[in-house]
Amino acid sequence: MSHFEIGEWADYIHGFITGAGKGAMEHHLSECAACRRVTDLLGRVQAEASAEPVVPENLVLAAMAVFRPAVEQAASWLVLPRMAAQLVFNGLGSPSLEGARSAATAEAHVVYRAGDCSIDLQMERDPESSAVALVGQLSHRLQAGAPLAGVPVALTAANRVIARGESNRFGEFCLEGSALRGLALRIAFKDAGKQVVIGLGSFVEEGQ
Repeated sequence: MSHFEIGEWADYIHGFITGAGKGAMEHHLSECAACRRVTDLLGRVQAEASAEPVVPENLVLAAMAVFRPAVEQAASWLVLPRMAAQLVFNGLGSPSLEGARSAATAEAHVVYRAGDCSIDLQMERDPESSAVALVGQLSHRLQAGAPLAGVPVALTAANRVIARGESNRFGEFCLEGSALRGLALRIAFKDAGKQVVIGLGSFVEEGQ
């Protein structure tokens, strides 16, 4: 009895053989146990190759252990009572400089006061995308503008954290996110047990 080559059986398993050729191979399989073993093996190989990869449970648990503390730490201060912030400078409506490429980016500069803290924010958005960049500086108004370092900050939308970080030794921070509905900047003043929430919706709408 003549047999088909393994390459032909591979084509058969993948459905590349049709018509009379397929009929002849199926008839051969009904009579040849050796070729049935070959097609069974090729079928198992194809099934395993096309199956979704299974991530071992120990790797899943290890990844969760790495990321969960950061999420829980952020959530712990997001529920702090809110401290009122007063807008003292609003550059949202400032005219563009002559010759500036205003169509390329939408920019804004605002300054807030919250308790003894001054919050200086500069925001930029490319109108052709949803990307938003927020650069800020925190300083102590009653101590000659001394920077506030190590202050947690986060961008949130609908109480979901989009980006998070903390101010550096100069009181500066930079966050990047998307222009989502309900976008807000949250700043945690843990020593005071409060947070400041600054809505960025007007800036997002301005850039649209």
